[in-house]
Amino acid sequence: VVASKPLTIVMDPKVALTAAERAAWQALAQGLHDTHAKAAAAVAPLNALQGAVRAAGAKADSLGAAVPDSVKSQWAAFRRDFDAVRGRLTAGPALPGAATGGQGGAGTELSPLTRLTTIKGLVVASWEVPSAWTVQQAASATADVERAIADAAALAPRVEAMRALLAGAGVTLGR
Repeated sequence: VVASKPLTIVMDPKVALTAAERAAWQALAQGLHDTHAKAAAAVAPLNALQGAVRAAGAKADSLGAAVPDSVKSQWAAFRRDFDAVRGRLTAGPALPGAATGGQGGAGTELSPLTRLTTIKGLVVASWEVPSAWTVQQAASATADVERAIADAAALAPRVEAMRALLAGAGVTLGR
């Protein structure tokens, strides 16, 4: 240590937030951040499984009539649900048919995670009281992401059931 001296950190005097407003801003930003972190944790296993789902789909398709129709229909429903849930927890436009609850530009439906990330960016990029619209959008995006997280958790037992079903038809759903 060459030298030391006390340091006082003060808020930018141009920021006109009361202590209560700053606390509300911080709570909103932290809540959005926490939900974003939970979404990242929920989508990680789906992202890891995505290649195996594609490979199993290609294998099932290549077997054609050797795969019973009942297996094909259950597999198609699983893939639809898998893609929809994963799409809701991935940044960008949502996949067709994925209920998201929000609108993007030019009529493109944005994923709930994209909506949440956008609102989070708006909140943390400014030192001002969030508007009623921003708070409402944050609540809506948070609720949509929380539903997607719950849906992702509900996919886990279905993955194991699909592994068993596909194995009986000669298709391996890797890990």
